[in-house]
Amino acid sequence: MGQGFYYQKIGGDYLLWLELFIYAAIIIFSATFLTKAADVIASKTKLGEVAVGAILLALATSLPELVTGGTAASIMAPDLALGGIVGSNIFNLAILALLDIVEGPGPMLLKLNLSHLLPGLFSLLMGAVIASAIILYNVAGIPALDFRLGIDSILILLIYLIGFRLIIRFGKRKRDQDMIELLAGEGAVERTTPLSEISLYQSYLIFAIASLVIVITGIRLTNVVDQLAQITGLGHTFFGPVFLAAVTSLPELATTLSAIKIGAFNLAAGNVLGSNIFNLIILVWIDFFYPGSILASVNLINLIPIMAFMIMTLIIMIGLFYRSRRSVLRLGWGAASLLIIYFSTIYLLYKLGVTSII
Repeated sequence: MGQGFYYQKIGGDYLLWLELFIYAAIIIFSATFLTKAADVIASKTKLGEVAVGAILLALATSLPELVTGGTAASIMAPDLALGGIVGSNIFNLAILALLDIVEGPGPMLLKLNLSHLLPGLFSLLMGAVIASAIILYNVAGIPALDFRLGIDSILILLIYLIGFRLIIRFGKRKRDQDMIELLAGEGAVERTTPLSEISLYQSYLIFAIASLVIVITGIRLTNVVDQLAQITGLGHTFFGPVFLAAVTSLPELATTLSAIKIGAFNLAAGNVLGSNIFNLIILVWIDFFYPGSILASVNLINLIPIMAFMIMTLIIMIGLFYRSRRSVLRLGWGAASLLIIYFSTIYLLYKLGVTSII
């Protein structure tokens, strides 16, 4: 009987792993259509790749973080809620670094336009508000106001709304400038868009269906990860949260990789940086339903991944502005720095024994 139970348990583990890979494959497949539809929307509207990637595509790929963050808050786990979001953000930036290898020789940042400085700047400002609030609540001992939303959440929301408006306006202006250069026979080059023969309405429909599939699959995928974490005995340590952050970032990975394959580099970068902004605005939604201030309830150690996120974002902004051509093992210096900071952050949190917040 004991041996039969053992084989049954092992078989159940294998089935969970199989289920995990099936859901991951579904997300990757759906994300391919999501990216192509977003590319058509970007080409047939005046928004441009940066705005569509930073807002529309980022919104769709950040839905798993919205679900998992709300779940963590509902079970009174503020560190898990914040850590999962920030952990997903630094993983997203690591994705951008890894895609430097997939893209080919030369730093990928050279292929991006300066429009990405806007989402980078606003995500940096939102990160600064979060870090400052944690320090004020945990170090200075300033009490949080007993409102439905704290001042920190209101500031994050205001920064997001201002950034949203500026990204849209700048995206339209950049699109108009590209069209002028194209008609003049200089500068921008019109790129053939996959699925370009379909209408704008059909593009929105494909985008909506693919987003729905990703959301439903992402919810189930999160449950599978939780079960695997419990079975392995690592549910509340390193395995669950780190792996969960990677799983919730799977849509970003798939859509960004798909965008790179079709040559939509700005769409890929806009998706990553835009997803990071939307992930941070999820904190406002969590704070609204959480009893008390979410940032006043978290551990001070959360500053480690938050600072890592801010430094990694700053590196990308410097790379966009400086335009260095130097490479290290087929990686641009910026991409190499991002990977070093990402793995150093995970190692540091592991050594400190606080890996449950990633």
